[in-house]
Amino acid sequence: KLLFTTLLGEVFVSSRRRLADDDSALAEQIMEYMRQNYADQITIAQTSSRFGLDRRRLAALFERHVGMTPSNYLIECRILKAKELLCSCSCPIKQVAECVGDSDSLYFSKAFKKLSGLSPSELRANMPHGMEGGTAAGDAPRERIAAAGR
Repeated sequence: KLLFTTLLGEVFVSSRRRLADDDSALAEQIMEYMRQNYADQITIAQTSSRFGLDRRRLAALFERHVGMTPSNYLIECRILKAKELLCSCSCPIKQVAECVGDSDSLYFSKAFKKLSGLSPSELRANMPHGMEGGTAAGDAPRERIAAAGR
C-alpha cells in the first residue's frame, strides 16, 4: 500500500511538471505571436481563440508565466516598436501609432507616456541629433519583453 501511494504521488508530481512545461511552451508561443503581429488589430479575444483558450485561462497563463496581463504585454510590444520608429524616422506620431497597430493616436500617446515616462513628442525632443535606430529613454519595456520572451 505504501509503495502504491508513493508511486501514485510520483506520477502526480511528474504530471504536474509536464503540464507546467506545456503551459510555459504555450505562453512562449502566444508571446511570439504577439511580437510578430503587434501591428495588426489583434485583440485578446482573437488571441485566446487562436490558441484554443478562453480569455480567463489566457490571462491566468500570462500572469503565471509572464508576470503581466496579455493586454499589457501587447501594449509594451507596441510601445517598444514605436520608440524605435520615433527614433529612426520623422513620420508623424499618428502614423507611428498606426504602424504599431493603434488607430487612436490619443490613446497611444497616453499609453506611451505611462510606460516610458515621456510622451512621443518629448522622446523625439530629448533624442540626441543623429541618433538612428536606438531608443533614447525608458528601455524597461524592452527588458521586460526580452526577459518574458526567454
